[in-house]
Amino acid sequence: MLCPHCGKEIGDGAKFCPCCGGVTAASAPDQGGAPAASGYHYGKPQGSQDPWDAAPEGKKGGKKGLLIGGAVAALAAVAAALFVLLPGLLSSPKGQVEQAVARTWAAYADAGRGMELPNMAQLTRKGSVSQRLRVELNSVNSELAGGYDLSALNGLGMSVSSDCDREGRRLGGELAAFWGENELVSFQMAADDNVLSFASPQLTGGDAYGADTETLGAQLVRLGVEDDSVPVEDIGFNLFDLMEEYASGGQPDEELEQTMKEAAQRLAEAVQVEKAGKKDIEVNGAEMSAAAYRVTIPQEAMEDYMDAMEGAMGLVDSQESVKRVLRAIGLDEDTIGGMVPELGENPYGEVFDGLGQVLEAMGDLELDVYLDGGRVCAAEYARELNGSTLEIGLYLGGGDSYVDDLSFRVAVDGEEMLVESTGSHGGKGGVFSDKTTLRLRSGGSTILRIISDFRYEPKALSGNFGWNLNVNNTVSAEMSGQLAVEKDSFRLQLDDVTLWTAGMKLCSLAVDYSAGPCREVEVSLPAPELLEDMDGDDLTDLYYDMEYNGQQWLYEMMAIIPEDLLYALS
Repeated sequence: MLCPHCGKEIGDGAKFCPCCGGVTAASAPDQGGAPAASGYHYGKPQGSQDPWDAAPEGKKGGKKGLLIGGAVAALAAVAAALFVLLPGLLSSPKGQVEQAVARTWAAYADAGRGMELPNMAQLTRKGSVSQRLRVELNSVNSELAGGYDLSALNGLGMSVSSDCDREGRRLGGELAAFWGENELVSFQMAADDNVLSFASPQLTGGDAYGADTETLGAQLVRLGVEDDSVPVEDIGFNLFDLMEEYASGGQPDEELEQTMKEAAQRLAEAVQVEKAGKKDIEVNGAEMSAAAYRVTIPQEAMEDYMDAMEGAMGLVDSQESVKRVLRAIGLDEDTIGGMVPELGENPYGEVFDGLGQVLEAMGDLELDVYLDGGRVCAAEYARELNGSTLEIGLYLGGGDSYVDDLSFRVAVDGEEMLVESTGSHGGKGGVFSDKTTLRLRSGGSTILRIISDFRYEPKALSGNFGWNLNVNNTVSAEMSGQLAVEKDSFRLQLDDVTLWTAGMKLCSLAVDYSAGPCREVEVSLPAPELLEDMDGDDLTDLYYDMEYNGQQWLYEMMAIIPEDLLYALS
């Protein structure tokens, strides 16, 4: 048959072209995998012993802070260089690696798309979004109050809602506390273009008060408000203009994108790849005979790329976005300088200086990359740093489905971190699941273990969502309910969120959260009395009215709280 890339004659059934290195249709990845073996050995067969049950190898002690910092920085460098840049920076004759990385990315992207979750980031950027959150106490352990009955607290909760239509220049929100069927207190807020208003049935008697924000400074000066440190008369803004100002800030422009593209291209040209033959390696318990490659990224090329990234970070500094908003409000540079202290010409300089020191200590970045079934199955890095051995390993696949198993390990002498993830990540059988365990180990002992166990069954009519989180078998949270997903919205109803500590149940909550596009701004606010129509006496009357209403509200609250509960909480 002919190679689809270079057109040269190759053998029937060949997976790779010997002339150009291109991948052929015959090399389609096999979804199967070797049967799982016991233990996890980071690519080095060592029998069935769990490495977390054995004393760590290597030296004890050392400069742990520097070593762990170096490990994290090395991880960042490996991730950025290998799994972000590699698909674009490796070409023939190393097309096998390029194709493998591309297929790896595609496999995980397809698995994520299978959950069909809406793109909330895109929805938020459009500025038209509605959100609702309600948290209610189902039960609380009375032992927390010395055995006094706390069941009267059942039904206590809070709710938050917001509707934002940035294009229509309207916004509404409400914060409320409730107890069963009784509303304890609530606050409403609304913005209609340049008019911002608020109300509270308990504190303002249901009346609404507002101000024209574009002339706010002038109105404050008229009422006698002065401040030598702030030019009050210059204060004025439109909330929706500020939203647009902040949203437009920090976005890469075409020049910045081109700069980063050119920096990545220079890094690509510096990368070197060599074949290292076939090697037996164990990946997440499965034995594999993988194709090995040595990928070398020169230190100088990495430093040049970090310099370009540092410059880019300076251009999209969120601190400057805050300053633009404050300028739009009407504050002068001296006032802004006091509110947002200068961090130097580039606030990220110290971070990149630290990364530069790590790169200098590491030298050229040399990775062992292993391919199986046309995809990446492992990437390993090992280096002597300051007399200590740093090891980093990423392992993908090994189970029945490629995306179902992955793990990551960092080891520095007696310090180790291991993250293991397994489950039905691709939604086999209509169920998405994941069990991830993070373990930190020092001096032969596990000092931290966090286990996250997640399940989601999209087609189930009820109880399709569950998640458990456990920290050192001491603190845990268990939750279950229903996740309903539409094209551009979702709703998560958790009927039971139970919190535990030291084997004792603390409380149970019900949580209901939803988000989606804003189709209508809902806010129960009467027409507000504007600040520009009020004088000093009106403001004084408003202050005393709110103070009186607050006292009356407090008396009402004390009257509905059972005496036993008051005694238990006192």
